[in-house]
Amino acid sequence: MMVKNLKIRVVPADRRSETGYIQSLIQRRLPVMTEDTTIRRKRLIHRSRYTGMKETDLLLGGFANKYVAGFSSDELNIYEDLLGAGDPNIYVWAVGREETPEEYDTSVMKLLKEYTEFDHRMG
Repeated sequence: MMVKNLKIRVVPADRRSETGYIQSLIQRRLPVMTEDTTIRRKRLIHRSRYTGMKETDLLLGGFANKYVAGFSSDELNIYEDLLGAGDPNIYVWAVGREETPEEYDTSVMKLLKEYTEFDHRMG
């Protein structure tokens, strides 16, 4: 099949304004895709298992396996924000070496602390 009157404009990669223009055209034509909750849960569980610090991998991996499947959308948001705080921070807060900052002292962090104190040490 041959397409007539099709104009293709080649834009060098180093011309950001042109590339941005093309990307905005593509984005306008494609429907906005939101992440499915099931996929989001799987992504967060995977991210919890591979944080970069072995201690945190074990702690958050077990925690995520146990709780993420039952988290509400709000709890998933809170957990994702917590993961953004960084492995060393999460670990010292969870084990009680440092005080948890107010913005991360949430219901999910309290659940993680309980898990750290009871469930994680049993397994």
